[in-house]
Amino acid sequence: MEPVTAPVKQPAKKSPAKAPSPARLRTAGGITLTRTYEKQLVEEAEAGIDLSALQPRKVGRPSLNGRPGKSHRLDLRVDDEIYVAVHDLAERQQRPVSEIVRAALRRFIDGA
Repeated sequence: MEPVTAPVKQPAKKSPAKAPSPARLRTAGGITLTRTYEKQLVEEAEAGIDLSALQPRKVGRPSLNGRPGKSHRLDLRVDDEIYVAVHDLAERQQRPVSEIVRAALRRFIDGA
């Protein structure tokens, strides 16, 4: 008796990936990459970058006290009743929860 063999399935041939049309390429800022813009970028890169013209970017949220640096962070735990009440108040006043809590803490401290 001869062994039974299953037919061998050949892998599908993949067509090479097509590069996107240059007319469809855009920068993160939404600028369409044209040949002219590409040449302009190449010329700028080859000319070099004037480091004195660069401005440092500020990263993160602005400080709450108006001075440079970071604001302090305070994590605390609350029960369900306070949690729901603070969120309801924030929604009614259309203010962030953190702003509601900061104002409540300020009133408490000022009254102490």
